[in-house]
Amino acid sequence: MEKLLGVAVAMPGPGELVAEMVPPRAFASASFSGYVPQEGYPSQLAAARAVSEWIGEAASAKPARRRSGRGRREGRGLYIDGGFGVGKTHLMAAAWHTFPGSKVFASFTDLTYLVGAVGFSKAVAILAELELICIDEFELDDPGDTVMISRLLGEVSAAGTALMATSNTLPDRLGEGRFSSSDFMREIQQLASRFEVVTIDGDDYRHRSFPDLGLVSFTGEEMEAAVRSGFAFVSQESLLRQLSLVHPTRYRQAASRIAGLALAGTAGIDSQDQALRLVALVDRLYNESVPLVFTGAPLPEVFGDAFMRGGFRKKYRRALSRLYEIAALGRGFVEGDLESGDRAATE
Repeated sequence: MEKLLGVAVAMPGPGELVAEMVPPRAFASASFSGYVPQEGYPSQLAAARAVSEWIGEAASAKPARRRSGRGRREGRGLYIDGGFGVGKTHLMAAAWHTFPGSKVFASFTDLTYLVGAVGFSKAVAILAELELICIDEFELDDPGDTVMISRLLGEVSAAGTALMATSNTLPDRLGEGRFSSSDFMREIQQLASRFEVVTIDGDDYRHRSFPDLGLVSFTGEEMEAAVRSGFAFVSQESLLRQLSLVHPTRYRQAASRIAGLALAGTAGIDSQDQALRLVALVDRLYNESVPLVFTGAPLPEVFGDAFMRGGFRKKYRRALSRLYEIAALGRGFVEGDLESGDRAATE
């Protein structure tokens, strides 16, 4: 059994993969009333109302999905588009909590892992039994995955399952700037046609709240205090080596079982494979609200300019935004705003 961040991790089975498809810890209590629109951006309030209305209609219409043959209705679809940190995930999590039927809350990669674990037909059968599927951060980083997930959702939607997704690109523009979109544009267009679109404008709330955080590393004393409090300590070099030996489906297990992460020697990453593995871990750390303290280069330097301008740039920008947030948790921890027992009490 492999270890990651000092935690023994095992390959999850299909049942575990589905059971883990719930909103991140940070959104475990998300509600529409708890969504605070940013002043000057009326689209945020409009989006909150639109999502609330949509999920209410989807809930009232859900018995229709059990009809068979000609009487069966195709599932409804809603697509929430917007930049980083404008509340897309919050609104979708609020909708998920509101919906009374069977449901999952998954990332795009969660769905690809499920297909890999059980096969396409079995994945369709599992998901078609649900009444709502929420997909956070829909991505098009690989044409093969795009076609596969498009087919998957098409079949699930035809069975009557409602679909909700968030992304940073409008659905009819998915794939632009990444690989050769002409090879699979037909699949993208078919997927896009299933969704109503709600667009949210605004600034990333993380940068509004702590704009200089990613430019200031932690002191040695702060790192030592975090380690004494139970943070997993690892150098970036060692972390990248560990990530290369552990399948990303196991990252969540490690993230959910550490009090925090003390990362030493942050520096620019040259290998895209290493960078993408780190992105996958950051997603899990963020989902589990794991505090981060670090020494070394500022966070914006971890992913170099070439990566930030390349085909996976949205992955890296999302990861950087999320690194800012978990570093804020780390800053609060070492400054005494968070007590070491808080996370342990929630395990």
